[in-house]
Amino acid sequence: MTYSEFSLYLYLAGNANGYNLELSQKAVENTIGIKKTSYHDAVKKLIALGYLVQRHGNVWNFFTCPVRQ
Repeated sequence: MTYSEFSLYLYLAGNANGYNLELSQKAVENTIGIKKTSYHDAVKKLIALGYLVQRHGNVWNFFTCPVRQ
């Protein structure tokens, strides 16, 4: 796992249970400092690993343990 992937994981894990997450590249950049390309690469990796699952549109479920569909 890269620094950007781990940083995004920790950013997402810091939200309260039941929090409706709308992913925003700019919000993540402002909060943890990863740039656009690193953000998008990290999101793709967390999706591939099963930590992020899209609910609809820009709303996602985040899991601290990977979920396989």
